Amino acid sequence: MIYFIVNYSDKHLSRSNFMKKYILGSLLILIGCSTTEKMVINGNLDNAIKEQTKTEKLEQIFKDSETFSKTITGFMLFDPEGDSSIYAENENKYMIPASNTKLFTYYAGLNVLGDRIPALKYTIKGDSLIFWGTGDPSFLHPDFGTDDVYNFLSSFEGKLYFSDSNFNDENLGPGWSWADYNSY
Repeated sequence: MIYFIVNYSDKHLSRSNFMKKYILGSLLILIGCSTTEKMVINGNLDNAIKEQTKTEKLEQIFKDSETFSKTITGFMLFDPEGDSSIYAENENKYMIPASNTKLFTYYAGLNVLGDRIPALKYTIKGDSLIFWGTGDPSFLHPDFGTDDVYNFLSSFEGKLYFSDSNFNDENLGPGWSWADYNSY
């Protein structure tokens, strides 16, 4: 199978870099403006923390935190090198993310996945090209000005077959707010 990747214009890439810097700056401002609380464990913070493992420290922070005890918080610290979870709290509960969470999720996704996705997957069999979409939101979108995929398909001299076999999921997942569906 061959992957076709759309390269976005320099204008888009610079916008992406701007968004990275903007989100990182916003994160630093939010952290700088946040309040901190002193955590006391049996009157001797230094000795108690030194004796705890990293997982126990995180568990203790969640347990003793006034903020976390009043809210439902989903948290997972994942080690990508070890491909394992270091600590998780309510990681399997369905929650609707807040707007700030969406910014951090976008920033993390942009750093991990980059600003490009394969626009098309295809295979050629004889005189036929069979292709699958990947969900690329920029395909035929006027703001991106990339016609590479369209030009590739239209210049193929043979039969074109579209397969939707990779989109067989339920279109509404568990935990969604069904009343909001028509707003998206």
